[in-house]
Amino acid sequence: MKNLTTEQIIKNYADYSMMQGEYMLESDYKQNNKTVKKLNDLYLLLKNDVDLANTVYKELISEATIKLTPNAAANAACDCLRLNIYIDEALKVLSVMSKRNNILGFGSEMALKTWREKGKLDE
Repeated sequence: MKNLTTEQIIKNYADYSMMQGEYMLESDYKQNNKTVKKLNDLYLLLKNDVDLANTVYKELISEATIKLTPNAAANAACDCLRLNIYIDEALKVLSVMSKRNNILGFGSEMALKTWREKGKLDE
């Protein structure tokens, strides 16, 4: 995973986020868990490379990503809060997502609630 280009990391993150959302809706916990592990591996890679994290997460929380792959934007916003980067932008993404009447909206709402209460998201 360490030999991926920035573009590949962004694409994989978006793809895994979409798959995770689908598996969650299908109640396919086995596939969901596998996909969450892949997302976590990307998070750990980015956590250890601040410059790469800034580049990747900036793209993943952009307006374009919100429209094309909202699951990726919401996941990335949570990761940004964990890493303490792009805080204002991440909170905006989660606020927009929390208005959705689905599991993504609920998850975003809970992330915002945790952030407001604790001032951080646990890893």
